[in-house]
Amino acid sequence: MKAIPALGDILLVGLLFFFIFAVLFVNLLMGTMFSCTDTTDGTEPLDARYLLPDGATLNKTW
Repeated sequence: MKAIPALGDILLVGLLFFFIFAVLFVNLLMGTMFSCTDTTDGTEPLDARYLLPDGATLNKTW
């Protein structure tokens, strides 16, 4: 039972460490990974609307 306060301290330090890096990486990435891109040149988005022929439809399935 004497180890519980020490475990709480370790948990608090771990959560603080996790929070700091979470904020850091959210600011670092800033939405740069919001969609997939084509691997050929990296500029074409991978979306079914761009891959389907004209007039074709795509049904969403969950």
